[in-house]
Amino acid sequence: MNWIITPISKDLFSFIYKPIYIPEIGNNEIRTYEKIHKQFPTLKHCIWSTKIISEFMLHQPWRHVTILEVENDALEPVFHYLKDINIRNVFFQPNEKEIDRYVFEVESAIILRTLISKAPIQRVNKFYTITIEKMIVDIFCDKILFNAYQGSELSTIINNVYHRYAINFTKLFSYANRRRKEDELMEYLSLQTEIPQNIFND
Repeated sequence: MNWIITPISKDLFSFIYKPIYIPEIGNNEIRTYEKIHKQFPTLKHCIWSTKIISEFMLHQPWRHVTILEVENDALEPVFHYLKDINIRNVFFQPNEKEIDRYVFEVESAIILRTLISKAPIQRVNKFYTITIEKMIVDIFCDKILFNAYQGSELSTIINNVYHRYAINFTKLFSYANRRRKEDELMEYLSLQTEIPQNIFND
């Protein structure tokens, strides 16, 4: 194994090798993307399944959903297209009531949401999908949608991510700032996780 210098924040580097996280793209996501790509070939998107979070969890949820994020202007056209081609269980930016009553009561739900500008995403083969930084921030910020991943489970997820994979904290906090949660997330990571304090003091 080769040792590399890994940037973890603006002025802080690590000599401990950790791989970059590359999420698995499941068959549901592949089929959904391929259908959308035919109609919207230049669409900026991010698609992933909450199933990938299971790798980092102690207690496993019994339902998983596919998250499809697209540019804001494309939300309604994509939603209506998926309905027109009979893709079932697509939820358009569901509110708390819809999430509680419907989303987790069906198989293979698809959550259609706005892709926040400059969100940290990555290309895996022909797909754009989530990065580990985006996953952490989204789970932390969207407590209703990611209800199964809160409490002690959240710190377990983040600790396991930190010990297994490289995290770019500059990228992470930049995205958290775009979601207006940077200070809150920094405080949580500092007090509730095993991430070294010098990262937050950098």
